[in-house]
Amino acid sequence: MELNFKYEKDEFIRGYRQAMKKSKVIKGYDIILYLACIAGAFLMEGMFRWLLLLAGLIGIGGLFYQSYLKPKKIYEFVEMFQEDYRVLIVEQGIDVQTKNASGLHKWEDVKNIHSEKEFYFIEEENGAFLFLPKRAFTEQEIQEMDKKIQTLNPVRR
Repeated sequence: MELNFKYEKDEFIRGYRQAMKKSKVIKGYDIILYLACIAGAFLMEGMFRWLLLLAGLIGIGGLFYQSYLKPKKIYEFVEMFQEDYRVLIVEQGIDVQTKNASGLHKWEDVKNIHSEKEFYFIEEENGAFLFLPKRAFTEQEIQEMDKKIQTLNPVRR
């Protein structure tokens, strides 16, 4: 199966953000913890109040940076993400090729594959991830990829 596509800026940002959440870099309870720090600061008095408020604001700022600003900067500064992609899904794995780089993501190195509304997320054992936009697939290729996911994922659970 061969795919050809180019990431659009907004699409890359959405995909990167979702991949960060799926790989647990950004955890759902992080924001709850930081908001609790801010709320708790209003119940305290003195210096501890300001330290708790500062910790909560820094934490939320860090999450905002990781979720919104970092993916945008990565897309803008790493030219590879703005190039045309040629992706071959072969027996050995997923071969990703751009104008200046190429690499094979072997099936045995894949930790998990998720199918979402817009993307296929391929998470590797080393923490790296790859997301492929579903718009690059035909209906038949989507069905083939879904079958591939079903055969690969039960082995990894």
